[in-house]
Amino acid sequence: MTIVSDEIGKIARARIATTEDQILRSISCIQGGLSTLCEDRDSRILASLTRNSGMDSQTALAYLTSLNDRVATPESMYGNDDFVPVSFMQQGLNVSRSTGRIIDRFGTALGSSFLCSHRLLITNHHVIASPSAAKAHLVEFNYEIDFDGAARPTSVFELAPEDFFFTDKTTGLDVTIVALGKRVRGAQEIEEFGWCGLSASSLKHAKGDYVSIIQHPKGRYKQVVLRENRIAGRHELVLHYITDTQVGSSGSAVYNSKWEVVALHHWGGTKIWKGDKSYSFNTVNEGIRISAILAKLATVMPSMPAAQLALAEDMLLKGQQIPFSEAISNGKSNHLPSSSHMSSSNQWQTKPRSNSSGGMTWTVPVEISVNLPSLNSAQALNSVASNSPQSAQTNILNSPKMASESIPTGRTGYRPDFVDGFVIGLPKIADDEQINIARIKPDQLEMGQNNTELRYEHFSILVNGARSMAYFSAVNIHGNNLRGYVRTKDKIYEYDDSDFPENAEGAERVGWRLDRRIMSASQTSRGFYKQNPNYLVDPKHHKNLKSEINFERGHLVRRLDPCWGNDRQLILAEGDSFHYTNAAPQTTEFNQGKGAGIVSPSESRLWAGIENYILRNALADGIKISVFTGCVFDGGDPVYASYDKKIEVQIPMKFWKVLFWQEAGQLKSLAIIADQTATMTNIPTSGQENISDEDQLAIISGFTTKIKTIEQLTGLDFGDELTKADIRKFKQNDGDLQDLKVN
Repeated sequence: MTIVSDEIGKIARARIATTEDQILRSISCIQGGLSTLCEDRDSRILASLTRNSGMDSQTALAYLTSLNDRVATPESMYGNDDFVPVSFMQQGLNVSRSTGRIIDRFGTALGSSFLCSHRLLITNHHVIASPSAAKAHLVEFNYEIDFDGAARPTSVFELAPEDFFFTDKTTGLDVTIVALGKRVRGAQEIEEFGWCGLSASSLKHAKGDYVSIIQHPKGRYKQVVLRENRIAGRHELVLHYITDTQVGSSGSAVYNSKWEVVALHHWGGTKIWKGDKSYSFNTVNEGIRISAILAKLATVMPSMPAAQLALAEDMLLKGQQIPFSEAISNGKSNHLPSSSHMSSSNQWQTKPRSNSSGGMTWTVPVEISVNLPSLNSAQALNSVASNSPQSAQTNILNSPKMASESIPTGRTGYRPDFVDGFVIGLPKIADDEQINIARIKPDQLEMGQNNTELRYEHFSILVNGARSMAYFSAVNIHGNNLRGYVRTKDKIYEYDDSDFPENAEGAERVGWRLDRRIMSASQTSRGFYKQNPNYLVDPKHHKNLKSEINFERGHLVRRLDPCWGNDRQLILAEGDSFHYTNAAPQTTEFNQGKGAGIVSPSESRLWAGIENYILRNALADGIKISVFTGCVFDGGDPVYASYDKKIEVQIPMKFWKVLFWQEAGQLKSLAIIADQTATMTNIPTSGQENISDEDQLAIISGFTTKIKTIEQLTGLDFGDELTKADIRKFKQNDGDLQDLKVN
């Protein structure tokens, strides 16, 4: 063991030498009260601020801007502050259950470990180096002291390397993942200890962040090192975190402030810094990055037998599961927290893709292709498909049940840094409107989340509680990664040239639900829509409006827009779009672009045409587009009642969109507004007319406006960057067709 330790230390110190400049800079920033400046990547800083300080994205962006200008808000507010919610302790207690100590058959401890699924355990290679070593050792859970100072009863399990064994030597990643075997003593089943998912998310940490370690130091009772370490350096394979206390225990999980695993601890030691300067941090710990472990695992998955491949894929899916953070009241746990803000480009696609050379590709933080020379492409894909248990793909990845929650948790939300090279925060709501913003219930708040932004998969919404519908939604659309989804058939498919997105709009009238994170009264829900028609409450003051209208739930974020990423993300996103927070009352003609009441394409103001235009451009050009969408709330908007006259809703007449993208390194933005008044008035029709593909661009040309106009109508502030990027800011009139080319 001494030889192994020396070998690990030599490798670790060599890596520390490559990150020493980062570490010294981090120490300097921390000691100077500017820990946020440890990190040099804006996207990581923004994620860290929202995760650790509870800022909303707008505040985080403003703070980041001040940092970039070196006019920082006092660090005592955001940087070195070590306050965390009380729930942090309960979540940590839940997470700790998955930690076990590795012992030999005589009870001698070798190191720590933790469950990464109900069947798989992860530790260091230098703790368990081979299948034979695994057979000779056990894992013991619950080896800890209870609230009364007494030892808890433990449960001990064998290891089963014959079922699954993956390792990478100490000269590489120093990791071993092994299956659990039968219970040899104790009363608790393995399911009672939960698991900590392994996620390849790129935004789980930033330099300067606190990290915690749950461990069995020197084999002793379980202990937790709470926020004594600060991430100071980042290597492509490892993280370096500094402390003024003792080193960690081999095989322990290293957690961020949301109890997401960021690294597997494997080494710690003192560092003699160059020069005479005195540093308060005298210990450097090294942990293997989870993203590096998952990337390495991807290279061996194609050669795994079917049963092992199923266990590996199940583990990867666990890393994408929705976080479990409620108190364990019955002694049994579900799964434990995993990543709640995953970058789509860093998510696993556990279903492999074949390539022309007969290789297979799994998508991890980077795409890793592995050649299978004995198989052609079709054979390779069929082989892997046949070796994968059907339940793992159908029941977990593609089940509509995954997307039918009324309390969405662990969602990515709108990403301000989605459009490459730019960070655009959410629009700012006017001060006099702040009182009307619907607040998330305290018991539904996730760690680091502000209480106004409802996060869904790939989009966010802020709700006007006084009007019971959204101020605005904010969605990221990834044109290169868009796919279609047929909910009734639970089928995901690729778009082709003949299948424009508007042709994939089926199954739109199922599964609408309340979002239980906010009050039901803040949402216009089923009671208003369930039976038609809706009746005009005050016809004397709205003589030109129809007295009876069939309002339907118009999506603000169209259900197809956020349908990108891996299969799970796509299904979650599509399902999330059916929350009432994402709906606004719209006429059938306005929402779907067809039906009676349409005079002509040039006179229509149809929402469907706008939606098709935006999604067509994103898909055709393969670009990233972010879109803000909302209602124009006017005090004079008409009131319509539900069929039973029990619910009255003030109907917004105008809707707007602000979209932005990057073109040749420059930010471009465009504002669009549409009015459904024409579809609500008693205008004689000249015959029913559906809006064809050819007409849609012509229809859109009548909608373009300026961002400043939207700001004046809504009281929202989109920020100087978007306003300056407005491609119509110098136009005198609305509706210039040439402005509508998005490249």
